[in-house]
Amino acid sequence: PILGAIFRGRARFFRFRRWAATIAVFTVFYYILTLRAMQVVFCRRIGKDDYMVAEPRQLCYTDGHMLPAVIAYVILIFVTLGMPLIMSSKLPKARDRLWDDPEYLAKFGILYESFKPEHFLFGACTFFVDIVLAMGKGIFPYTPIAQAISACFVLVVYILFLIFKRPFSSKLENFATMA
Repeated sequence: PILGAIFRGRARFFRFRRWAATIAVFTVFYYILTLRAMQVVFCRRIGKDDYMVAEPRQLCYTDGHMLPAVIAYVILIFVTLGMPLIMSSKLPKARDRLWDDPEYLAKFGILYESFKPEHFLFGACTFFVDIVLAMGKGIFPYTPIAQAISACFVLVVYILFLIFKRPFSSKLENFATMA
């Protein structure tokens, strides 16, 4: 009976954290998944043919490119756009229980709990920053100046927002993110 109670308690504990663990994995790999997917689908016209920007010897949308392109489009739609859009639509609807409901906090708290209540959607903004940074690297793979300009623009806007809004609940997190 005691072991059964322990395992039932663990099952309850892990049931709520499965969502948090899945979200954490997608958050960690979000930028690299976005970047690699964009590198697969961006093509450049050279002469009469389109070639992959990331692999200039590979013709776009031929037999060798179709499967990676389909996978990349699925990643771009469901992961790259899906995560921030789901956050932007789901969190405001549940705003009244974001910090009060322990079950909701255990499932989705990783997305918003480090922010002040009035800036709970800042996590979605960080995903959009990652999208724009990946687009700059994916669109301009052979022009480092264009990559640097696009990255500087996005990061300056991001840092200005951090300076003026201070979205994190901890002063240390605000400072560390700006640094």
